[in-house]
Amino acid sequence: MNPHLAADDIEMAREEMSSLLFSQEYEADFISTASGMFRAEWIQRYKVEIHKKYSIPFACVVFVLVGSPLAIRMSRSGMNMAIGLSILFFLVYYVCLIGGEKLADRGFTTPFLAMWSPNIGFSVLALLLLKKAASEQALFERPSFSFLRARKFRRHAAANSR
Repeated sequence: MNPHLAADDIEMAREEMSSLLFSQEYEADFISTASGMFRAEWIQRYKVEIHKKYSIPFACVVFVLVGSPLAIRMSRSGMNMAIGLSILFFLVYYVCLIGGEKLADRGFTTPFLAMWSPNIGFSVLALLLLKKAASEQALFERPSFSFLRARKFRRHAAANSR
C-alpha cells in the first residue's frame, strides 16, 4: 500500500468501486428493460419507413394525374397560376407527409394511414380534376361578385333618373 494515502481516501475509493459495480448491474438491468420498451417504438419506425419507401414514389404518379388537367386547361398566359398551384400542391403534400410520419412514429396512427393518406387525398383531387377536364368544365370557378355590381348599377341608375 502507498503510505501517502489517507484512510479517508481509501474509504472513498472503496465507495467509488462499489457504486461503480452497482451502476454496471443497474445499467445491464436497465438495458434489458429498455430494449423491450423501445423495441416496439423501433418496429413502429421501421414500418413507417417501409410505407414511406413505397408511398413517395407513388406520389409521382399522383402528381402527374393532378398536373395533367392543370396543364390541359391552363393556357400559356396562365403559366404563373399553374406554377403557383404546383408549388402549393407540393407544399400541402409535404406537410401532410411529414405530419403523418411524426404521428405514426409516436403511435397516434397506423403507418399505412399516415404515409398513404396524402396520396389518397391527392388521388381523389386528381380524379375530380380529370373529370372536369374531360367534360371541359372550368377547373376552378372564379368568385362571382355580380350581386355587388347589380346593386351598384341599380343605385347609380336610380340617382341618374332623378
